[in-house]
Amino acid sequence: MRKQVILSKQETSASEHVAKKSPVTKGQITDNRPSSVFQKKQIETMSLKPDTKESGFGQSSASPVQMVRAAPGMVTGITHLVKINGKSIYRGTETIQLEHGQVVIVDTDQRLRSRRGPNQEHFRAEDHQRGTHIYRWFRVIRIGERDVAPGTFIREDAFTFHLPHEEPERLHPNTAPSLDTQPGADPIEHHRTPEARSLDRLARGHWIPMLNTIRQSEQPPHIAMTVLGNRVHAMGNTGERPIPADWDAARRFGELMGSDTHLGRGDEQRRKRAKLRNKLVAHARGQYHPTGVTDPHTMNAIGHAIARPDHIHWGNSADPRKMHGEMHLQETILGGLHRRDIRLPRTRIQQQHISGVMLDCMFCHWAHAIFNQVIGRHHGVEITTGGTHSGIPNEWQAPQWLYQNDRAWAMFKAKLAAERIDATADDHGMVRLRKKASTKGMGLPQHGSDSEDEHFR
Repeated sequence: MRKQVILSKQETSASEHVAKKSPVTKGQITDNRPSSVFQKKQIETMSLKPDTKESGFGQSSASPVQMVRAAPGMVTGITHLVKINGKSIYRGTETIQLEHGQVVIVDTDQRLRSRRGPNQEHFRAEDHQRGTHIYRWFRVIRIGERDVAPGTFIREDAFTFHLPHEEPERLHPNTAPSLDTQPGADPIEHHRTPEARSLDRLARGHWIPMLNTIRQSEQPPHIAMTVLGNRVHAMGNTGERPIPADWDAARRFGELMGSDTHLGRGDEQRRKRAKLRNKLVAHARGQYHPTGVTDPHTMNAIGHAIARPDHIHWGNSADPRKMHGEMHLQETILGGLHRRDIRLPRTRIQQQHISGVMLDCMFCHWAHAIFNQVIGRHHGVEITTGGTHSGIPNEWQAPQWLYQNDRAWAMFKAKLAAERIDATADDHGMVRLRKKASTKGMGLPQHGSDSEDEHFR
């Protein structure tokens, strides 16, 4: 949903006042806490003397000079400023790239409407075809304390007027799957945000009791998870190594959290599992604060799922299709997407992370990449994962959308041919290797779900 920026009188007038620095007298204690230092920098940045500007860009004025209403805002996500071309932002040029947390000073009196929306690399033709000016842009006066060139603008949904009390974290997005990835013996691990690592940790917390209890084969049932809205959705593989229908996930997870039953035997295994459990407990209590979090909503949803495991939505393990859990969740994500009305403003592309106790197989990895290209970008969604173990399964069932979409299915089969994979791919999405593949490298990922920067407080 597009965020509406509403300026209150307080917001539009606060930046017009000049903040006077209080002198520090001898013996006075200075507050040097990081949060206080950040707030002081904000005050200094916001304390602008009223600037003047020429009336322009379609605005009429009896006087050639008028006052600027300067207001601070914080950039959300990653965006580019645009230098206007004449009176057109659509034909303007991208200039400076801004990152999450940077403070900009905008002129709230100089707002323009443009057809130019987010992600021009994908939607420029659509914006040109639509023609209507549905996006609002604000003129940028400064980035922090640095002036910018006249005629530089930022799109309304790329920043917020609500500034944080502490310095915001830098945004380092998850790595998305790529069709350029090739099969092999070595796993390819992706960068994961703290939110993604937390979801991985929750999946492992549910998987450990399963590993210790079921033991159907050397490869225990797989678990994949994602956050949709305020709820965690979970799914295992179906058709082969499925999660038993009578498996009480909430009770078994409670055993891990409340006792040492599932910590394992060896010292190293017990240490790692105890550390994982401690972080899960701290997360549920609101005491877990890793650095780099930029999506508190997702962290809260994961924390709720830890505290109330019975609220996790588990998919149908009796589905007769021989399909991996990630592909089931991909279908779930697709089911929540609705045809976008191009007459309405679109949001920037948002990442949708699918966690799992194992890395993707190569076929799932390619399916995610194709989803992002064919479907995701048009709905503002990009699926990300922890990476791929680079192995290819002997049999693999594609999700329905993939083999029923002519373009997508052609892309998948073209990738099979490009990598010289000797396999059949029928009209019902079943891919079978003609020669059985080695399962080397198809086990658990080597990376931990922890970071040395994560801590409790």
